[in-house]
Amino acid sequence: GQASTSEIVTATTTWRIAITPFLLTNDQLDFFHRLGPQLLSFYQALNRLYLDSVRGLQPAWVAGYLDQGKPEGLITYSRMKRFRDQIPAVIRPDIIPTQDGMVITELDSVPGGIGITGALTEIYSAASITPYPLEFVGGSEGMVRGFAAMVKAQLAQRTGCVAILMSEEAKDYRPEMTWLAARLRTIGLDAYCVEPRHIRFTEEGLRIANEEMDQPIALIYRFYELFDLLNIPKSELVQYALKKDRVAVTPPYKP
Repeated sequence: GQASTSEIVTATTTWRIAITPFLLTNDQLDFFHRLGPQLLSFYQALNRLYLDSVRGLQPAWVAGYLDQGKPEGLITYSRMKRFRDQIPAVIRPDIIPTQDGMVITELDSVPGGIGITGALTEIYSAASITPYPLEFVGGSEGMVRGFAAMVKAQLAQRTGCVAILMSEEAKDYRPEMTWLAARLRTIGLDAYCVEPRHIRFTEEGLRIANEEMDQPIALIYRFYELFDLLNIPKSELVQYALKKDRVAVTPPYKP
């Protein structure tokens, strides 16, 4: 669909887009299929190593190194029993193919690109005019359905909608996350991309309250970095609601 004027203004990033998708060999595809569970194991092991270091079961320097420069309140909050075993539900590695194999430069648990990858896959699938049929990893709706499955697993028994909560710092990603929320609604998941000013706190929990709706939030997808907390209006209210178990938040509040 056509972008609105406000979306064009906020989307300050521009991309050069290839006329064909990036092709993977079977060996590369196998590498990626193996990589997901390996990165999950790595996150679980790192989380356990940190907590064991805090308890004195592993060297103290591990927790000391990871905690340095972090606000004391956030460290205490992240160690709460309920959050202890939580890890990010989306892990995005930045991977560079080299002559000697793949090199990972970063693991990002608050990644941009989910919506743009989903939209490009949809476009490439529809415009596939090659002499042989292209197979898309995860299928033409892979990003949307994968994100939906992740969200449902995090929701558990909670009732309410999903709020993709965007900070001002992450505004370049707002158009793609708005697209993602709209696609999630078409497959039956009540999701909205909102700014902190759209969140209202009540004794029962958090609500999305704007001109168009007023409804309870079951899960917040945290699309902001923890270093940016001081610049996010109502961030204390989100943390309070999470602490009181009135809402779920992913990725977890772990600095």
